[in-house]
Amino acid sequence: MRVNRICTAVMLVLVVVYCYIMPKDIIAKATSLFMGITAAALLPAFVHGLYTKRTPDRKAALASIIVGTVSYLFWALFINTSTSVFLPICKWITGNSVLFTDGSIQYCDALVVALPLSIIVFAAVLLIDRAREKRQPSLQASAAE
Repeated sequence: MRVNRICTAVMLVLVVVYCYIMPKDIIAKATSLFMGITAAALLPAFVHGLYTKRTPDRKAALASIIVGTVSYLFWALFINTSTSVFLPICKWITGNSVLFTDGSIQYCDALVVALPLSIIVFAAVLLIDRAREKRQPSLQASAAE
């Protein structure tokens, strides 16, 4: 509990300092970034939990959360012009504000890429686990004989 409180206090101080350093439109962009990450990470598992009768699959949800978060952050921080400009991590690392300056790919929002990837990974891991579940009883039966 003590470590949790210390980490929360440190993050609070960092956020307050960061808010004073960043431009005035940071609130809108940060909210958009947070909502995009949340949608890409959690929406596939949430929709599955709402609309299916089966027990939610933990591995599929975890894989979807990881892929959704990582792909969203990568696209937002290194590809998309509007978010990579206000969080200049790409510029600090590469010297350029975005990785690809040719074409219209730099104007594509990160959610357009991250959400389908997250859905595909969720579905793939779910199908693999279901196939494994169907095979396991036959493996256990043959081992018992």
